[in-house]
Amino acid sequence: MTDTQEQDRAAIRALVENYTIFGDAGDEAGFAGLFTEDAVIVTPFNRMEGLANIRTIPAMLGQMFARTLHQVTSQAVTIVGDSASGETKSYANHITVNADGTATNDMWAIRYQDAFRREDGRWKIAARTLLIDWTELKAVKPGNGITG
Repeated sequence: MTDTQEQDRAAIRALVENYTIFGDAGDEAGFAGLFTEDAVIVTPFNRMEGLANIRTIPAMLGQMFARTLHQVTSQAVTIVGDSASGETKSYANHITVNADGTATNDMWAIRYQDAFRREDGRWKIAARTLLIDWTELKAVKPGNGITG
């Protein structure tokens, strides 16, 4: 593998890690900066097309859950010029706090089928399809100011 290939792989890995960081932090501007203008995200629940729609995801997660935590576990990527494709594996934790103060974590083991494109020297997400392999719902004790 050449230095350029290693740099591209590292940049794409950082891109998907920033997806989790900005999404969990509710950073709409940072999140939007990760995508091409014509990006598409497909999930089992919806399809979002274009940057204007995709940029709303962090706020949507913030309205749906008391906290989220996404963790990238592994990634396989094939790079051809200024395009790349691959699969990114992750765990997605979704904390909900109930009116009585109890809380649950709806953890998903997920895979993203990804397409990336280099624009102006930066890798961006052009398409992302979410596949859910399994889920696990369990009671948790919220901390660090997590409230419903």
